[in-house]
Amino acid sequence: MNPIDELASLLPPAPPSRDLPHRDQHEADLLAVIGADPAAGSPRRRSRWLAPSAAAIAVACAVVVVAIAAVALPGLSGTGTTPGSRPTGPGPAGKSGAPAGGSRLTATRHWTAPAGSFTSVVVSTSDGPVTVAGDAAKSAAVTATPSYSGTAPVVSYRVADRTLTVRAQCPQERNCQVALQLRVPAGVPVRAATDLGAVRLTGLTSGAVADSQLGNIYLSRVAGPVTAQTELGQVSATGLTAYRATLTTAQGSVDAAFSVAPELVTASSQLGSVTLRLPSGTSYAVTATADLGSTSVTVPQSRVSRHVVKADSQLGSVTVSG
Repeated sequence: MNPIDELASLLPPAPPSRDLPHRDQHEADLLAVIGADPAAGSPRRRSRWLAPSAAAIAVACAVVVVAIAAVALPGLSGTGTTPGSRPTGPGPAGKSGAPAGGSRLTATRHWTAPAGSFTSVVVSTSDGPVTVAGDAAKSAAVTATPSYSGTAPVVSYRVADRTLTVRAQCPQERNCQVALQLRVPAGVPVRAATDLGAVRLTGLTSGAVADSQLGNIYLSRVAGPVTAQTELGQVSATGLTAYRATLTTAQGSVDAAFSVAPELVTASSQLGSVTLRLPSGTSYAVTATADLGSTSVTVPQSRVSRHVVKADSQLGSVTVSG
């Protein structure tokens, strides 16, 4: 069997309605080109049939990708219901005017989900503040509040693979934002993000990730591993009991107070000060650097301490105190 026939045998037959025009003629022309090569094994022969072979492989890959997408995409649509929640996909065709995977948010909406249906939370908005508070609640409560002129933003809400996901997206126009506010069980890890706005996390005991492109990040009484990063804004934290924390900003300050001695803290700013307040009575292995600023370390230090602190600023002061 020649290479083309061997590759062609791997492809499923094309639907009759989608056959290329003059397919038989194109195939005959292609085989004529291959048959016109010099003796088998010459460089010219190999270069002639490698191109159509590669094309056949690409088509085979495309068929596989399409087949996978046909199976996977329904689970990503955000439609359907979850026990204790509302449907989140668009309404009947032609009525909602919303794209697949979400619905137009024209007024404040509320959702709830029982705590047993998820073990993590992911929440994000393209423009607007995100607030997540952890408490002893037995369910999650979600509130999405739009503010816009023109086209309404899109919001999606679902529980899948044990993750509660809430996303809001504004259209590419001005005067639009969506504020997301969640109350969740304290022991659920949270990932919260916004492109433009503040992120506030409080009362979480199993770790959190906070990300803002242009906005401040506020953390209060957060435990577990913590990551907070912003491009333009400050990172402010109080009452942290996180055993590991990474706090970074490109243009802003970092100011964090810990109520329990952390195992590892990494705090950095390119254009701003870094201030860390740590519990007294513990020795720390501190590395503090400031390229164009002052450094001050007043906590007890030990190179062999299991409590490691790394703080640096390119243009600003660095202070580590007890």
